Amino acid sequence: MRKFMLSILLLIAIVGYLSIHDRKKDFAPIGNTGLVSFVERIDGRNLTGISDSNHFVLRPAQYDYVDGLNGFVLGYKIETDDVDIFLANGDSVLCDVEGKRCVSCTEAEIPYLLVTDRDKQDYVVLRDGRVIGPGKNLSVCFRQKVVLSCDNGWGVCSLDNKQILPACYPKIVFVNEGKDEASDEKTDYLLAFRDGQWRKFSPEGVCVDTVSAAAVDTLLRSPFCEMQSGNAVFSVRL
Repeated sequence: MRKFMLSILLLIAIVGYLSIHDRKKDFAPIGNTGLVSFVERIDGRNLTGISDSNHFVLRPAQYDYVDGLNGFVLGYKIETDDVDIFLANGDSVLCDVEGKRCVSCTEAEIPYLLVTDRDKQDYVVLRDGRVIGPGKNLSVCFRQKVVLSCDNGWGVCSLDNKQILPACYPKIVFVNEGKDEASDEKTDYLLAFRDGQWRKFSPEGVCVDTVSAAAVDTLLRSPFCEMQSGNAVFSVRL
């Protein structure tokens, strides 16, 4: 009987301990990600963690606050002046990059995050976890290309982070002519200016021809021409 009573008391003590220390509260969905935030009191501070829809903890309470941004989850740490980035499935992105700042780009064909670290390096993060960069002044351009600027000029890389053109051109023009009626294939190409000459490149970055300045000027006067990044990069849809 005595052992039974001791067992009951021990069980009550364990339940009481767990109830006191289970301080998770204020569960709330995080944007449209399917993940949930919760608040926990730790060392006198209300910190926020991340869980799945079943309240299984994916990240313990360690953030000053979390936010859902364009299908991503961002956990803000004010003390370290940094942001942790998570995909909708809870996977981390750019874990080793410090001092991150994020901008959500929702109007693009493929929504993405533009991330800048404390060294002023840029990254583009896609919802499927692909990361383009690091580079300077990265931005997503027409036809799902990434334009990369550096001190020496402009370059292009793919969404798989493969270089198409090195970042050494003062001007780059993206041209989308739609589909070729005979082959039903897209006839996009790139024009890049360097050393006083315009060169025509395939979408893969293979130089196929030279183009006169007059022809390029005609393209740039098209009503469908859009300038980007300080008049250095253009997109033209014909």
